Amino acid sequence: MQIPFCKDWSFIKLLEFNNLLNEQKYSANEVIYEIGSKPEVFYILKNGRLALETIVEIEDQNTYPVVSIVY
Repeated sequence: MQIPFCKDWSFIKLLEFNNLLNEQKYSANEVIYEIGSKPEVFYILKNGRLALETIVEIEDQNTYPVVSIVY
């Protein structure tokens, strides 16, 4: 597998990056990150589908969830 953003990295740098990777499996409909949370990890989707949702404020009192992208 080739990842475009690291295609020019040296072998040593790739090994260092590899040592930071941890595989994690998630259940269907499981939330893995919430807007406003402090990001602590970098996600790489190996397989499956990912849905990104956000809240769009329509009025001050009303907010509705909107699915913006499904991979």
